[in-house]
Amino acid sequence: MPAFVFSPSWSNNSVRRRRVSVSVLTEGEDAEVTKEIERYVLRQVREKVLESGRDALSESLYLAGNFLGKAPSTQRELRRPEELADVDSVFVKAGSPTMRVHCKLCQAEEESEGGYDGLMLHGMLGSTFTYRRIQPLLASRMGGKLASMDLPGFGLTERPNLVAWRLLSRDSPYTPRHAEELTRQVIAKLKLKNSILFGHSMGAPVALSAALNGAPISGLVLFSPAVKIAQVPFMKQFMNTFLTVPWVGRRTVRKTMEKAVEGDRVYHMIKKNFH
Repeated sequence: MPAFVFSPSWSNNSVRRRRVSVSVLTEGEDAEVTKEIERYVLRQVREKVLESGRDALSESLYLAGNFLGKAPSTQRELRRPEELADVDSVFVKAGSPTMRVHCKLCQAEEESEGGYDGLMLHGMLGSTFTYRRIQPLLASRMGGKLASMDLPGFGLTERPNLVAWRLLSRDSPYTPRHAEELTRQVIAKLKLKNSILFGHSMGAPVALSAALNGAPISGLVLFSPAVKIAQVPFMKQFMNTFLTVPWVGRRTVRKTMEKAVEGDRVYHMIKKNFH
């Protein structure tokens, strides 16, 4: 196919209309231009393929590493939860599909016949470590067995691979509904009798939902609960609309959060505690 070179030139009139002159290339020049175009297209395609390939390879290695039980190179320095657990730590298999839930147990030195067992749920960015001081004191006052558990995504509780998980379940392991199901099963697996369910902040709605859906408990304690007591319909509709406006709502929220978590201390706290 013959190639043409278009060279623009300008007329001298006031309108400055564009005039195009056409030059027919020789056969050798035509072949050279065609090759140059092919080389340019190949370079562009190669760059796009390499760019997308690097991203896909990184994601595939991460997912395959989790699925096969071998962490990718960026996570090989992480230790197994069992190595980080304390003497009073217990790992309970619960949920459907099952996952290993980390719990800590405190037993009262003198158990009373009318004593209470209990389970404590932590808040956002918390774990069983949150209750390290109050749990032994409460256990002795309650005269029974008091447990605390790491909710999914926190502490030493297992972080399931989402790809493998969704082959077996439509639900995510990190939803409040799944946390509620784990709470009920942990109470049963640890054989907590006449138990009190404690919930702090984010753990409060999980405890409340478990109590309302038949958890075998004798009492419910919510402190600093992250629970909606009442809501204004207009405000809810306004916020839902505001947050979905590109470059307005989301940008405002992001900037607010960035300002709220300035400093290495908060960053490292989130990185260590939240999955």
